[in-house]
Amino acid sequence: MKSIQTHNAAFSQAAPELTFLRQPEVLRRLANMPKSTYNAGVKTGRYPAPIKLSERSAAYKKDEIDLCCLMLAEGFCWRDRHSDEWMQRYAEITASNEVPA
Repeated sequence: MKSIQTHNAAFSQAAPELTFLRQPEVLRRLANMPKSTYNAGVKTGRYPAPIKLSERSAAYKKDEIDLCCLMLAEGFCWRDRHSDEWMQRYAEITASNEVPA
């Protein structure tokens, strides 16, 4: 029994916390953006897409929305998240502790 408890404790320390947001909260975080504007931006890659939780339920990863908000504030969009220019800017931001908590 002890090995199971040790394994579970190790897993809980290693696994990052995954938090989901519903669309109304996402829209509020993006300055009360209209739903149609956000949905059009998802189709073009400007904003993160939702994750299906069930047949009739979807939500957004909080970490992705937070990163998207930071990227938009820096003049980038979600589809730029793997670009060299964004990676360099993000390294500068994190090195200078400019990332909001």
